[in-house]
Amino acid sequence: MTVTLHSGPRAAESAVLKAVEALLGGEIDLGRPVRLIVPSGTLRAHLSSRLVAHCQRPLAGVLVQTLWGAALEIHERYGEAPRRGDFLFEILVERLAREEDALREPLEGLADGFRAVHGTVRDLLDAGLEPELARAAEDVLALHGAQRGERDAARRGAALVRVAAGMDRVLAAVRLERSSTILRRARELVQDHPTVLPSRAVLIHGFADATGRAGDLLQALLQSGDRESRREMIFDLPPDPALSTESAESTPPVEPTESTPPVEPTESIPFKPPESAFATPLLERMGAFRRLSPTACAASWTRIPTNVRRPSPSWPGTSPPTACP
Repeated sequence: MTVTLHSGPRAAESAVLKAVEALLGGEIDLGRPVRLIVPSGTLRAHLSSRLVAHCQRPLAGVLVQTLWGAALEIHERYGEAPRRGDFLFEILVERLAREEDALREPLEGLADGFRAVHGTVRDLLDAGLEPELARAAEDVLALHGAQRGERDAARRGAALVRVAAGMDRVLAAVRLERSSTILRRARELVQDHPTVLPSRAVLIHGFADATGRAGDLLQALLQSGDRESRREMIFDLPPDPALSTESAESTPPVEPTESTPPVEPTESIPFKPPESAFATPLLERMGAFRRLSPTACAASWTRIPTNVRRPSPSWPGTSPPTACP
């Protein structure tokens, strides 16, 4: 497993193109393709066209796919067919939220008031909240509220945790799964069966951020495969506009340890690590949820009804949690 840092998106994309071109020099094996994992369909289409233009040759044996596409392929190869229940998500969240006095009282009188709950519940589930963690999360929120004199906010946070935990139980009862559950199961399959997704190389590109579930699957993919297969994650670190904009060479490959510590840029890259935890590289967050109770999100977001996916520092009296996915 290798992690490389590059000074800007163009340098990172150039590294991807050169890596694929080098891998194409060997024998083509359609059963074990070179996989390029990206976060979105838009980047998938862009990178596919760039590869064709750069390599000027047939690209048989190269597969560009989104992380979601890879997760579905893992399920398919293992003989599982996930039944997605995302279309019921908002309906079920509202029903569960109406059972909580702390949420029903302030939101029931508002037009579409319960829409404010959707974003926070979705974030808690995507971060990796499990039903068995709900009780401990409520205890942490109660302590947080008592220490800061914000018992009402803590009650709303605990209610949000119960709603999120209840979603897994409700969907399981009707044999449906959310996208976060499908990603979690894909990660488990990769860990239990490292060759479930056959490939002679896996290159991961374009991820500046990821939820806890997506980060877990990315980490599993990087650690899977046989000894002969190549696993590499390619980051682009945008230069600090306050510093020199002169081009810089990419850093040498970095071999992360089992604890996946933060990757620091070398002096050759005109980049200053940002203070905001929301802008840190993905590798810093991979596995971080194991050290973070998702209640950090709920505790900070219960001050306002929100369906915003990222809190703003401008919210009064609210500091974003330091490692919230």
